[in-house]
Amino acid sequence: SLSRRRHILSPSLSRRRHMGFNNWTCVPQGTIQVIQTWGKFSRFAEPGCHCLFPICGEEIAGAISTRIQSLDVACETKTKDNVF
Repeated sequence: SLSRRRHILSPSLSRRRHMGFNNWTCVPQGTIQVIQTWGKFSRFAEPGCHCLFPICGEEIAGAISTRIQSLDVACETKTKDNVF
């Protein structure tokens, strides 16, 4: 189910409140949420508060982290005179 998939993608990044037919989400800094309408990509939600309309089929599909991820790579090079 979609709600289970959303929980797997971002269990703690999606804070939502239900207000009748309106729904709002607060996107934390360092993330972008993916909004879909009737299962098709609609837009990205930048950090901040956003209003969704579930009666029109809008829902959060998941969250993407925009934080910098570093990867240390050790690479040895060899020159023509065998110096490392």
